[in-house]
Amino acid sequence: MKLLVLVGSTHAGGYNDRLAEIAVRELPAEVEVSRFDLSTLPFYDEVADAEGRLGASVDAFRAAVADADAILFTSPAYNGTLSAVAKNAIDVASRPRGAAPIAGKPVLIAAAVYTKGADERVIDHARLALTIAGAKPLERAFSVTEHFAAFDESGLADKDRERELQGLVADLLSPATV
Repeated sequence: MKLLVLVGSTHAGGYNDRLAEIAVRELPAEVEVSRFDLSTLPFYDEVADAEGRLGASVDAFRAAVADADAILFTSPAYNGTLSAVAKNAIDVASRPRGAAPIAGKPVLIAAAVYTKGADERVIDHARLALTIAGAKPLERAFSVTEHFAAFDESGLADKDRERELQGLVADLLSPATV
């Protein structure tokens, strides 16, 4: 089983990065977890893509998405919605039309945000974009608000919420989902 982790933030060690780490740290050894640095992707350009000019990072990203059995997708909220880096990753993975590597992939959407309400917009917007791209977002998503207070040195301060997140990842990887 291969799980691809996509963090829609360029801030290494940021709240969404930490959320992703917590989500996968209890997985069984047979689950192969990989991450892709979304900051290496150029912004999607349909003409450049058609001409084959998007570059090696796009090819590597699409190959990583195609190789994954499932995806954990996290994003902060920037101006009340998902980050440009996160949206760009969806756009890149949604092409080429008819053979998009993200098509049919189960995705767990998660968000760690500062402001209450922004988490719902991040999840709704990500769900919409992922669905249009052909992915299969899980019905349930996961979020924490007031992220500055949601974490402690060992993970999420609320250990029930931490177990909930890990349970959602287990659901994402269950044979019925994949």
